[in-house]
Formats: sequence, C-alpha cells, structure tokens
Amino acid sequence: MLSRIDFSGVKEASRFLDAIRRKLINPEVEAKATADYIEKTVIPRRFEDQKGPTGSPWTKLSDIYLRWKRKKYPSNANKILTLSGKLRHGLKPVINIGSNGVNIHFKPSKETEMYAYVHNNGGRIKNKSGRYTTMPKRQYAYTTQQEKMIIMRDIWIKGLMSA
Repeated sequence: MLSRIDFSGVKEASRFLDAIRRKLINPEVEAKATADYIEKTVIPRRFEDQKGPTGSPWTKLSDIYLRWKRKKYPSNANKILTLSGKLRHGLKPVINIGSNGVNIHFKPSKETEMYAYVHNNGGRIKNKSGRYTTMPKRQYAYTTQQEKMIIMRDIWIKGLMSA
C-alpha cells in the first residue's frame, strides 16, 4: 500500500516560514523587548540583590561613608549603590542591528557617565572635595546565563512562534 502525503498545509507552512524570515531580517520588536526587559527587570534586580555576576555580594560601604549616609540618607543607608537613584535609572539602552546581528548595550546618562563606569568596573575617581577615591568593583551591568535563557525563550522564540 502506498503512503498518502498530504500537502494541504504547505501554503500555511510557507507563510509561517516567510514570517520567521522577515522577523530574523528585521528584529526590532524583539530587540526592543529585550532592552526593556533588561532595563526594567534585570538592572533593578542588581540594585536589590547587591551581588556581582559570580553571586558574591558587593563590597560593603566604608565605615566613614556609611556613617555619613545614615545621617544624610537614612532610607537608603543599607543600599550600597543607591543614594539618589540617578545611577540605577540613568542607564539607557542603545540597540544596534546590523549584518553581525543584534547588539544591545546600556549607556549611562552624561551626568552619571564616569560614576557609572567606576562603580561597575572599579577604579579611582575624583570626589566632590577634589580628592581621589578608589572605588571597588561593584558590577551591576551584566546578564546571567539564566537571564539570557529567559530572554531567548520568552522574547525571541515566542516572537518567532507568533510570526
């Protein structure tokens, strides 16, 4: 007996594959959704958890700075990288889509540029009194493997499946 092959769904499959191709060529929606997820979920989580990419806690505040902070900003005294919220809310996504794929990075506001860099990477910075201070590395601008998997599953794959 010969097997029967049903080609009735070919037109629908062709449309589906064409929609996936268009999304892969023009991934703005997924790129924007990824940037939004990182900006609104991932980065705020860093400031709540106060941990670096290895899961180890950020370096504690110095005793002198902690005493000053408790007097001036008691509601944020135990939050290591939070004083006014400018650092936390100052990172904005930059999306580049090109022949090499999608690249999303976050750029600090002009006001917090040096401050953001030094806190994320560690280093020396001139404080308001004109003296140099060495800041420990307290990384907050990163994504974990688990977060990358969530982005792939919940944004990119679902986006392709809804094509």
